[in-house]
Amino acid sequence: MNNSWQAMVLAAGFGKRLYPLTKWMPKPMVPMTRKPLLFHVTESIFRTGIRDVGVNSHHLHKQIEAFIAQSEHRDQFTLFHEEVILNTGGALVNARKFLKRKPYFLLHNSDIVTDLDLVELMKKHQESGAMVTMAFNNKGHQNVVIGKDGEVKDIRGLKNIEPTSDMRRATYASISAFSTEFLNYLPDGPSDWMETVIELLDSRPGSVRAYYDENFFWSDLGTFEEFLKTQRNLIDRKAVEVAHPARPLIEQGSNRRYYRLGEEANTLVLMLCEYEDPDFKRFIQTTDFLNSLQLGNPAMWAWSGHHYAALLEDLGDDTLYSIMQKEPSSIKVRTLYQKVIQFLVDFHLRAFEASERCPAATDRSMDYEHLRWETRYFTKYFLIKRMGYSEDLFSVLDEEFDMLANEVASHPQTLIHRDFQSQNIMLKEGEVHIVDYQGMRLGSITYDIMSLLNDPYVNLDEEMKSGMKKQFIQLINQRPEFTASAETWAKRMTSSGLQRNMQALGAYAFLSGEKGKVQFEQFMLPGIQILAEGIRDWNQQNDKQLLNLAEIVNECMVLCRNNQ
Repeated sequence: MNNSWQAMVLAAGFGKRLYPLTKWMPKPMVPMTRKPLLFHVTESIFRTGIRDVGVNSHHLHKQIEAFIAQSEHRDQFTLFHEEVILNTGGALVNARKFLKRKPYFLLHNSDIVTDLDLVELMKKHQESGAMVTMAFNNKGHQNVVIGKDGEVKDIRGLKNIEPTSDMRRATYASISAFSTEFLNYLPDGPSDWMETVIELLDSRPGSVRAYYDENFFWSDLGTFEEFLKTQRNLIDRKAVEVAHPARPLIEQGSNRRYYRLGEEANTLVLMLCEYEDPDFKRFIQTTDFLNSLQLGNPAMWAWSGHHYAALLEDLGDDTLYSIMQKEPSSIKVRTLYQKVIQFLVDFHLRAFEASERCPAATDRSMDYEHLRWETRYFTKYFLIKRMGYSEDLFSVLDEEFDMLANEVASHPQTLIHRDFQSQNIMLKEGEVHIVDYQGMRLGSITYDIMSLLNDPYVNLDEEMKSGMKKQFIQLINQRPEFTASAETWAKRMTSSGLQRNMQALGAYAFLSGEKGKVQFEQFMLPGIQILAEGIRDWNQQNDKQLLNLAEIVNECMVLCRNNQ
């Protein structure tokens, strides 16, 4: 049967509803999982046994040409480039000579994901003797009326037919089977083939028939809302199975999931949050805010509050952490850290100055209450649940933690990232970028710099740390409202560093013990060693000592070493 068939895929449109994404890639090349839409559509056609497929192009046509040139089916494609877009009917007229080589052809839009049985559609069309057999389902607008005998009675309500009990309303699935006789009815020049079909309802009754099925998966990806819904359903296996599933990116501590869509140059990152995630809206708002300032976060192409999903710029794979693993003591790494310090100061100053434009960025504060929450979190999950101390520890450490929280809360405040460490700092084309910033808030101006320097994920030598502290202080001191002595800066860095390290250790214990993410256990020993060094610095800088904490942390360090 399939030797009598060819196919035509409509791929010339501008994809305006997917703008601005379609500003730099045509809609047929937008990735659905790891492959572009055009791949999935044409693969489903080739699986029918059809071996000749026409594709029209216009907008950003060179990308479609490159896709075809690299395809294993390249010799089975015929490309019809349109200098001026010809619309759907004009596209068929432009390909008329190609399509008339065989008696039948399939017409398939390029923005449809479906498991419709194309072979069955083709079979029904040949058996019916119709000129056009259109595929329908019960989703969407349902603006077509079908008779009980399968004849199409009305399209778009133009004939004002009210369906009787033996008729049904249906939605066109953007796939049709044609006899090539249909091409004789199309006018020359740009046109809409559907208008010709509507004329045939009167001039050739019975020539337009329906292939109706309620049970096939179908998604029209004309809007970002539907695009994100379909991507999520495919990944969560709530939809049709597709070849080349999306690749998950490395999992971190949060419950958010990230997937790389596409291949080579046309890649995007899909973020999926848990439904009802309270931080999702905050992520959207802070992303828009940072994008408006061009402060290093990924561009956001689209998001859906219904599906808790966002489509983001792909920043690549080079984190500061991954670079450190490859060349930990190179001049390149030192230069990168200097660049990161410059970025951090710029982030603090510019984001803080503009923060009134984004209430979500300042609706949380690292005030005394939050700082005490962090040390209770550390005590509960690291000291008690992980290291085995009794709950009496809360009262033993209460006075010292109270002193520390009061100190850090007294620091000059700015807008902080709150998790500014090597795995959340990315380098793309030599520029610094940040991810996982939805926890940003007002906080100590030294909290982020100490998150970077006291990072258990990497091993920075003391000389390098000292140089970066000096660079940070020199840059910040240029602003009169933050100017302070070297001694004051040292005390601020020590206290906020202690606070940060305890928060990180609490998180490692929580994630490994409560969430089963045991990969975080390896960072506990370096984390406790950094904490012990910070306590020694505090006790040298201040009259009021952290004696209880020092004793407990030293015990923990021995236990962690013994458990390695």
